[in-house]
Formats: sequence, structure tokens, C-alpha cells
Amino acid sequence: MWEKLMELGQLLSMSWLILSDFNCVKSPEEKQLGVAPTWYEFKDFVDCCLALGLHDAPTTGCYYTWYSNNDNNPVWGKLDRVLLNNEWLESGLHCGTHFSPPGCLSDHSPSIVSILDLPAPKPKPFRFFNMWADHPDFLATVEDGWNMNVEGTPQFSL
Repeated sequence: MWEKLMELGQLLSMSWLILSDFNCVKSPEEKQLGVAPTWYEFKDFVDCCLALGLHDAPTTGCYYTWYSNNDNNPVWGKLDRVLLNNEWLESGLHCGTHFSPPGCLSDHSPSIVSILDLPAPKPKPFRFFNMWADHPDFLATVEDGWNMNVEGTPQFSL
């Protein structure tokens, strides 16, 4: 599977993403309980992601996306994910994924991928560093700014 994904990924020179049950974790921390995965088990997945420049999309909801449904031997793992390529990130496109708890139909978390909804911008706080006032040109710079002619509403001008 990793070879086929690398062949496909190397043919594409545009922004793309892939959503799948990869049936593999990328690190030991992505599996809880059960037998810990070895480097050999997830090396091919990690190598594929590195070769294609694939990164996990930001997620909300459940971290572990699969549950073994075995009360005697429970296992949790992050098997489902959305991966974005470098071109996606460089183009400034948005992508977010929400993983809900596993339901009655599957032992995997259902996911909703949003590619059109941009996150609400966070307001930037005003910052003033006292060290600026120690600069020899500080007062002249402030005076030049206050004397500058700005067109617009009084609040915009201020």
C-alpha cells in the first residue's frame, strides 16, 4: 500500500489530502494497551509520510480513532487520519477534522472533514514594550505618526 501511495503522491504536483483508515500508527504513543508497536511495524508509514511531505491535519474530538470492542483485552489506537501534503500547507488552504466517538456501526470513529470553513481569526492583543521608550528616536517617531494625515472615520484615523 505504501508503495502505491508513494507512486500516486509523486505524480501529483498540486495540493491534495488523503483520509483513510491506515490500519497503522505512526508512533508507540498512538496506541494504548495491547502489545506496543515496534519501529518495524510503523517505519513504512512514517517513511511514506516523510517522502511525500504528508502532515496530519488539525483535529478535534477523539484522539484514538479505533477501539478493539473487546472488554477483556481493550486496545485503543489512532488508525484513522487526514494527511495533507506540503503544497496544501504552503497554499494556505484550510482543513480541519473532527473525530466523534466510535458508534454502533463501526469500531472506528466517524470523521467530518471541513475544507471550506476557515477558522475564526483570533484578535491580536495590543502590546507595548517599555524598552521602546528608551530608543533615542522614540518621541520623534511617535510625533511623526500622530501628525500623519489619515483619511477615514475618527476611530480609523486614531
